This record gives sequence, C-alpha cells and structure tokens, in this order.
Amino acid sequence: MARLSADQFVLVLADQPSLRFAMRIIDRVQARVARPVPFEQTSLPLAASIGVAVYPHDAGNAFDLVRCVDIAMYHAKAGGSAAVGFFSPVMKSTSESRHRLEAEMRAALLHDEFFLVHKPRLSLASRRVAGVEALLRWRHPQHGVLLPPSFLPEAEDNGMAVPIGRWVLDEVCALMARLRDAGHGGLRVSMNASYRQFSQPNFIVDIGAQLERLGLAPDALALELTEESLLCNRELSRELARQAGALGLRLSIDHFGDGLTSLSELPALAAANLTLTPEVVRDIVPDRGAAALAGALIDIAHHLDMTVVAPGVETQDQTEFLRQHGCDQIQGHFYSKPLTADALHALLAEQPR
Repeated sequence: MARLSADQFVLVLADQPSLRFAMRIIDRVQARVARPVPFEQTSLPLAASIGVAVYPHDAGNAFDLVRCVDIAMYHAKAGGSAAVGFFSPVMKSTSESRHRLEAEMRAALLHDEFFLVHKPRLSLASRRVAGVEALLRWRHPQHGVLLPPSFLPEAEDNGMAVPIGRWVLDEVCALMARLRDAGHGGLRVSMNASYRQFSQPNFIVDIGAQLERLGLAPDALALELTEESLLCNRELSRELARQAGALGLRLSIDHFGDGLTSLSELPALAAANLTLTPEVVRDIVPDRGAAALAGALIDIAHHLDMTVVAPGVETQDQTEFLRQHGCDQIQGHFYSKPLTADALHALLAEQPR
C-alpha cells in the first residue's frame, strides 16, 4: 500500500487468481473504513470510494495503471458514497474533460475570469433592501458566462472549491467594506459555502481573522449552506454552528424544503436564516400543497427565531402570499435581477434614508 495524496491510497494486489478474490479484499477494506472513528465526545463516520484497474488488461505499466485506477475511483465517487468502480476505456474521455476543467479553473483564478453578481433581498416589512446575496459567475473565454452548477460540483470533487471559495470571501469582504464606507454597514451580505470549504481546518477562524483585519462586523456576513452539505457530516455541521455562533457569524440554511433535513435537527444547527427552496416558492400560488408547505416552514422557522428568505419570486401574487404568511425577505426578478457592485450601490442610493 502507498499513499498518493492527502486522502488517496493505492493498494496493489499481485498474482490474484480472479477479480472475485480482489472483491473480497475490497469488501474487507470497505468494512474496515466504515467503522466510526472516535473523536472527542463523539464518533465520525467514514466511507471510501474505490477504483479498480487490472494489469495488463487496462494498462501495460505502473504509471498508466495508477492513472486508470484514479479515473475509476472518481467515476465511483460520482456514483455515491462507498462505491466501487472498475476502469473502462469509456471513462478516459470523461477523466480528460475533468482534468481540462480543473486546469481551466486554475487559469480562471489567475486571469480574473471569476466575478460576482449580487441579488438584493427586499424586506417585506420595510420594503427596503435588507441584504444581498453574492453569487459566483465565470466569464469563460470559450463558453461565455457560466453559472455555478456547470463547474462547482467538479470543483468540489477536485478541491478547487477551496481556492475559489477564498477568492469569493476576498471579494465579499471588499464589498462589505465598500458598503460600510458608503453608509450601508447594516446591510448583511450572504455568500455560499460548500462542504469542501467548511470542512477545512480553521475555516471559521480564518474568516474571523479576515473580518477583524478589515474592521468588519462578523454579523454583517452570512454563510449559506445547503441542506445536502450539512447532512454530509452532522457532527461537523454542529461544530461549525458552534464556532460561527461564538464568533458572531450568521449561518443560513439554503434551499430548505428539499426534504433532506429532519425538522428536529434545525435547533441543533443554530442557523439564523432559512432560505426556502425556489421550487416551493414557484408553486405557492397555483399549488395548495406547496402553499401549505411554505406556510408551515415559515411558522417553524419563526418559532426558532430564524429569518425566512424566499428566493425566485417572480409575481405580485407570490409576493402577497409571502407577505400575508409572514415571510421576512424576498429576492427574485420581480424585485431585482442580479446586479454588479456598481448597480447595487446605485440601487441603494435611490432608497430614502
């Protein structure tokens, strides 16, 4: 066995009579890795994605064989936790595309191809801008402007989510400083954080240090975390909430209503904001079921002292429903499309003081 990187290992099984025997070894490895690891007062669940390649069927030398194993491992990883993938030539083109995308993302950071747009959030009580969500975009030299779903899942897999996330934080902090200097320091800015980002050591500590260095109030920043990312590791999510609360950072559960998070877990996550899933908001007027769900989620969130945000609002009917059911903030094309930083400042300047 050899270690290839921080979380990747290669195991060579020599002179094996058949793949059936290899599968028995794989089953043993999976069973061993699946044992919870004790950590402080709890235990952490683990899982391994395993790729398999066969010499000389898949490759004729050690270098190419390891490359095939790596391709098969990523293919298995895409299929879900604790999966096993056997190399096939079809996977190779997919792997080459993945590596090309990673190289392009690295170049994008160097050449300032990433940029942010800003979605204002309107308070339904005051009818003023109460917050802003910063959203990542990529001005790709060949493909034009790309939205996060077209590249962030791959960035999450290959680790590029971490340096891209640092860049986003730098830009968000620059925006917060500009808002403060323009007299809008009370406006809260939200940014998305992925599981790969918030599972990094000292994630919250590093954010706190950056805010302190720039003289920015921690409660002016909200970290938006999806239900799915929070469920990747419940213990880590609770520790993240504890650290954020101690610092004064606000956590927001994004796309709530996808049906993944148990309602009983909401108090433990100690989030300050809850953003409904756009699908629920979209259907609230024609669909009585969606309307009932939205109303119930708003009530539950308010009982937990959470601010409720409804994204994707496109009509007056949706706005009135949300106002009547006590939703705190809305965002969407009905109120404003995503704005550049300059356009956001112009919008804020038009508001009565």
